Amino acid sequence: MSDSELDNKFAYKVQQDGIYTAVFNPAKDNGLGGGEECGFWCENKWVILSVCCSLIVFGLILSYVIWRVSRYMTKYRQAKKQMQNFRE
Repeated sequence: MSDSELDNKFAYKVQQDGIYTAVFNPAKDNGLGGGEECGFWCENKWVILSVCCSLIVFGLILSYVIWRVSRYMTKYRQAKKQMQNFRE
């Protein structure tokens, strides 16, 4: 390796005080590492979250429909008994 490849310093002439530039080159290994590897749950957390929320919403809508149908059936049966008593 040459000296220019080992030298990690940049020198620029700055015309005013307080103006600085930071350069990040992701192609070079900075030695920080990638951290923990992301598993299945980490990679698919938004998909899993959206599916769970969708199932909850679907369950709420389905339970409301079942409640309304059972309420309708109860009132229908009561009205049917009342009409049979009325005819007699």
